[in-house]
Amino acid sequence: MANEKTKYRFDEYLDMRTWKKTPVTDAWKDKLAEELYNWAKDDPEAFKMTQFYLHRGISSTDFMRWVETHEKLKIAHDAALQMIGDRREIGAAKNKLNTAIVLSSMPRYDKGWKELSEWRAALKAQHDPEQGPTIVVVDSLEALEEQKKTIKKSKKN
Repeated sequence: MANEKTKYRFDEYLDMRTWKKTPVTDAWKDKLAEELYNWAKDDPEAFKMTQFYLHRGISSTDFMRWVETHEKLKIAHDAALQMIGDRREIGAAKNKLNTAIVLSSMPRYDKGWKELSEWRAALKAQHDPEQGPTIVVVDSLEALEEQKKTIKKSKKN
């Protein structure tokens, strides 16, 4: 007899391989989390998260909903992103993958890359060359000499 306090939660998704609604349990999601972790760790061709869930007939909407609501799947998802990011970064460093493609998408896989990307964007916004040159209007020759001194001091600091 099952414990009366045990609760079973059921969910469903449209399996894109069969186009039928398929019921799933928390235990099934636990198993999916294990598969995800092992796939990202062991498959040398695991370069994108979509490879994992689309191959299993799971839509991105269903998969991301489960990642947000199922703790084990969230943990496995975060670890898988990091492993995929490592594989992509190392592959680019060894010239086995297209560096431009890898570098442009690394913020999706690695929090450090995301922070670096945001920092670079903030710097660019502060010093955007499209704003054009700064024009200083000087009233006199003495003011010009004073302006030069100020610029030299700021460059030294």
